[in-house]
Amino acid sequence: MFRPRIRRALSPLSSLATCMLVSACGGADKPDPSVVTDTAVTQTAVPDLTVLIQMTGLLLIVPPQQNGGETHVIAPTIRPGMGRHVAWIGFGIAQGSSYESRLCVRYQAAHNAAICYVNLDDWSVRPIGTLGLPGTLDSGNLPNNAVNLTPGSAGHRVNRSAAKGWIRSELAFVSGRAANPCAVGRWSYTPVGGTAQPRHLANVLEWVIQQPGNSKFELVFERRSPPHDSVTVTLPSSSGVVALVIAHVPENEIPDLPGGGGTHGDPYPGPGYQATHFHAFYDVMRLPNPPHDSRRLPVLVGRGSVRRCPVRITGANNKSLTSVTGIRTYGCMVAAAEIE
Repeated sequence: MFRPRIRRALSPLSSLATCMLVSACGGADKPDPSVVTDTAVTQTAVPDLTVLIQMTGLLLIVPPQQNGGETHVIAPTIRPGMGRHVAWIGFGIAQGSSYESRLCVRYQAAHNAAICYVNLDDWSVRPIGTLGLPGTLDSGNLPNNAVNLTPGSAGHRVNRSAAKGWIRSELAFVSGRAANPCAVGRWSYTPVGGTAQPRHLANVLEWVIQQPGNSKFELVFERRSPPHDSVTVTLPSSSGVVALVIAHVPENEIPDLPGGGGTHGDPYPGPGYQATHFHAFYDVMRLPNPPHDSRRLPVLVGRGSVRRCPVRITGANNKSLTSVTGIRTYGCMVAAAEIE
């Protein structure tokens, strides 16, 4: 699994630049004695900028068929009876920004914390990570905490064009890797033709992108309905890190996101609970309507090793805006499927 390092002494891009400034990159050539140097030029290492995109809720990760392509993150259309969900992307508002009234949802708690949540029903985002490393990987490299529903459903895949009616919104990563899953429950998942598999299904999964240390991380939003204008946002960083959140969660769980006051009570539903919200994933994969044998649902076995999954957003002035209670739901987890 990809294990990101938050800070490095010297990025690959910085190393390349240093190499180009000297006569050779191996040190084999001796200096030319006929050349007189008046001043010594020194290079200062610039640590990479690390972008931590924390994905939580009912999100389907669809990697490319081959390494290096776009990884899509789909918020599926919510079925009747599943309750109202929000599909938001949240980030800190940098000082001097003027887009809040135009772009951000009206959520007073987030406004008070200088956080902007953008409704992905209204805005799309241009591909994320154009300046980043490492390259994306195919589905075989995702952590098993994001259960791959393609083999589990006897080979059903995602055709994004054919499934448009079942896709509420989606984003695309052109660089980065999945890392650091967090799960509050222990589940059993039985694929078609297989035996029950114990799984710690991810309530939160990070997507980690490394950018050159002297770069900025920007998101470009485009309005999905007329007048189809766009807004470019530069996100604040702190100690070389930009943290943001992508969430597709029930409305009553909004307070568990950064900026909110948290929810109360114990959400644990007990062993035997079925993750019925996975039907929304199977709709995107165009499986026959339930009941259908290929629509395998995870079954809760017990609590996980943690009771909550913290998420945070980088704010202005080096602030880290952390959720009060963290993500604690047993209803919405991240999953994966392969593209057609």
